[in-house]
Amino acid sequence: MNKFLLLALTFFITGVSTAQIFSKRTEFTKKDTIRGTLMANRSCYDVHFYDLNITVDPDSQFVTGYNDIYFKATQNFEEMQVDLFDFWKIDKIEWFEPNMAYAGPPVRDVAYERLYHSMFLKMPVPIKEGELHRVRITYHGVPMVAKRAPWDGGFVWSEDKNGNHHVGVACQGLGASSWWPNKDHLSDEPDSMYFSVACPANLKFVGNGNLMSDDADDSYKPNYHRYNWRVSYPINNYNVSVNIADYKQWSEVYTSPVDGRKLDMDYYVLPENFEKSKEHFKQVKPMMECFENLYGPYPFWNDGYALVETPYLGMEHQGAIAYGNRYLPGYLGQKTAGQEFDYIIIHETGHEWWGNSISVADVAELWIHESFCTYSEAQYVECLYGNDAYMDYLNAKVRGIANKKPIVGPFGVNQEGADIYNKGAWVLHTTRGIVDNDELWHDIVYSFATDYQRSIVNTQTFIDLVKAKSGKDISIVYDQYLNHANPPILEYKLTKVKKGYNFEYRWQTDVEGFEMPVKFEVGKKSPGLKTISANNNWQTFFVKKGKIEDFILNDEYFYFVGDQK
Repeated sequence: MNKFLLLALTFFITGVSTAQIFSKRTEFTKKDTIRGTLMANRSCYDVHFYDLNITVDPDSQFVTGYNDIYFKATQNFEEMQVDLFDFWKIDKIEWFEPNMAYAGPPVRDVAYERLYHSMFLKMPVPIKEGELHRVRITYHGVPMVAKRAPWDGGFVWSEDKNGNHHVGVACQGLGASSWWPNKDHLSDEPDSMYFSVACPANLKFVGNGNLMSDDADDSYKPNYHRYNWRVSYPINNYNVSVNIADYKQWSEVYTSPVDGRKLDMDYYVLPENFEKSKEHFKQVKPMMECFENLYGPYPFWNDGYALVETPYLGMEHQGAIAYGNRYLPGYLGQKTAGQEFDYIIIHETGHEWWGNSISVADVAELWIHESFCTYSEAQYVECLYGNDAYMDYLNAKVRGIANKKPIVGPFGVNQEGADIYNKGAWVLHTTRGIVDNDELWHDIVYSFATDYQRSIVNTQTFIDLVKAKSGKDISIVYDQYLNHANPPILEYKLTKVKKGYNFEYRWQTDVEGFEMPVKFEVGKKSPGLKTISANNNWQTFFVKKGKIEDFILNDEYFYFVGDQK
């Protein structure tokens, strides 16, 4: 079906996604600013390491424990902000004497005030720029229960077929501070992290990174077991996750086509799905090979790759991807453009590069996480099945574009934009059309993933890279696509004249100075695509000896709406 008709029919159809839903509000409060803005009591320190140590009691749905926050002062300060939702009970906050080894017991209690979902710690001594410090926040309570994970946030308390507990948590959007104390802002990822969880001994806890040790731990209740995991790379706070179940594990080794290194791949599944998973997960290695060729080496190599069966659909938890697609093709069996691959495996693994490795500092630019990841699905299809299948897949995504609000959201209030999945993917495909050189386009995407691996970027980072690689400045194009709800509208007229007809055209956009190519076909007398540059001014292309009814405006290379006058 023609994309223009699809746009007219399906503006209100939403796309498939698994990230949590942010409310699309236009009015914000002090509560939003405290959460979304790096004010002085947040920017004054840089987190280096988290040591999160908790006990999860599935019977009572209760959590208790502490988090040690290791940080370096970026300026002198006496008060610092740490985030934790206000329904949690704080047992105490303690400060450790500063030294390079972070050694020794806590030495002083820390006074604090709570406001909304944040705590403002009154440090017992003035903190000096460049000093290394540690604070410990001990807390307990009953965590928020997710009503419909992963689209809203919280814990999921479920059971497997044998009546054993199956516990998970998803908190993107809601925030990691909904269940553990941290600096809950995307701009500050710890360099690494230690995560220790105790749970009933008949169950297993699977965390991010590598399992370092596990031992009996009866300090909370008899017959509990503690699992100690370590993440050796920077990690987004919302990627830290709890997975508790009667897991059965199997493993395999993947050999990288990029550099020949061996990657450990682990699969943690419910016992009833053990054999099924071995067949279903055969698609993981070809996917990984495709993504590595497109985006460079898997970015968290030393921590390995894992799929962890969860009681909710899925999330991109770094190195321990949440999987709950019921071993079905597509999205719970719903296939996009007839593709047989498991959407959750492909999409959430794509996030290892886009969102987990390449990350943004403000939720407003979350399009970089989701648009590139959605586009990675199409590139995966192209990798396995060719360009025609790639286009079929992208054309199917058009049905999920609403064009009601901008892709980039308001900054500083923890608010994402709209259309960050399907429209964002089409923005990238449009950029490919503008670059007009597939080899160069793939080099741009590869360079973005590898040059900025495990780092914080923004929209301008990518705009600058495209210009540096291709010589083409897409700033105004991206201003229209990202900062305005409307797509570019190509207004055009076809007028019969002597010996042919005139094709008159211009872009109608919210921004001035917009310029982007147009591709079209004029019929049997002049076969093949023609490409012309269009801007906001009316221009005319004369078609010799053609028939108006043979004119075809091509919509396969750029995302726009055609408006024939």
